[in-house]
Amino acid sequence: MKIFLALIAFSIASAAAFSQVDYSKLQDNITAVCGVQSRESVGSDKAFLDSLNADEIEVGLEDFLLDKAWVYYLSYLYNRDKKDLKTSEKIFDQCWEEFQNKRALYHLIVFDRIQNYCQSLDSLSNLYIEKFSSPEDESSHIEIERMQKQCQ
Repeated sequence: MKIFLALIAFSIASAAAFSQVDYSKLQDNITAVCGVQSRESVGSDKAFLDSLNADEIEVGLEDFLLDKAWVYYLSYLYNRDKKDLKTSEKIFDQCWEEFQNKRALYHLIVFDRIQNYCQSLDSLSNLYIEKFSSPEDESSHIEIERMQKQCQ
């Protein structure tokens, strides 16, 4: 019985070890994130990213979430499917919650503007300006203030 339990434990540990993914080694497969995008490249990137399980990514999870959220946003722009926009928003939100990623927060502000969620936009904008106030963030601040003024 002890040998049987040891074999089961070894099998589970081996399966877990083999399911660990280093996204940084796969990231070059994504074409729509950098460079020219097309409906086809966005579709194939979306299928590729959907084939990966975020729970199995050991290295590069932040980049994976950013890439996947961006590809879903591009898919929304091409297809105008609100499910893609919601999926993108959910993934950017996860990236913000887990990594406090500036790009993710900025996109959440943009999504609030797209959907005319002015209260949330104001709250997230204030958070962005509070957290990210270096000179390199000045152009983002200007854009955010413009979105705040447009939101009604």
